[in-house]
Amino acid sequence: MVKKHRGKKCLNGLLENLNSNKNMQPVKILFLIIFTELKKITAIFFFTVYLFSTTEAHQLLKLPVFFEHFAEHKEENKQLSFSEFFKIHYLNAPVKDKDYDRDMQLPFKSAADCIASISPAFVPVLMQFAVNDPIEICTVKIFFLNDRFLISAYLSNIWQPPKYC
Repeated sequence: MVKKHRGKKCLNGLLENLNSNKNMQPVKILFLIIFTELKKITAIFFFTVYLFSTTEAHQLLKLPVFFEHFAEHKEENKQLSFSEFFKIHYLNAPVKDKDYDRDMQLPFKSAADCIASISPAFVPVLMQFAVNDPIEICTVKIFFLNDRFLISAYLSNIWQPPKYC
């Protein structure tokens, strides 16, 4: 017999029913596997969205353009090596030639697509509180003497010779 649970007790009730019924052990294991995999996938998804929106990691999506452009240069010059291609496009100063627009499509050549702002996922509620019964604060005035500047009669006793008892 399955009891109906509401709210937070729903998952606990389901797990209790699975524990009490020995025939349901495979279902419990399958449920836990699916649940943990779903948590992993959700965490990876949110991490990826955060990483691609706040860093330059989205430039990695342009890697196919990089290899296509290398193949285009390789067709023009069969002797061109990968290191020379990299040197031409990344280590030397940018040259405005016939394929300048294509060069600017390469990864890490421009930073125009990055949005480096983080917005909260929720709007915080403004918390307000009021004191209905004001509390009286009693202050007691304590007077003390600042005797740093007072001349004491006992200070002159220091310069007297010792007395024999």
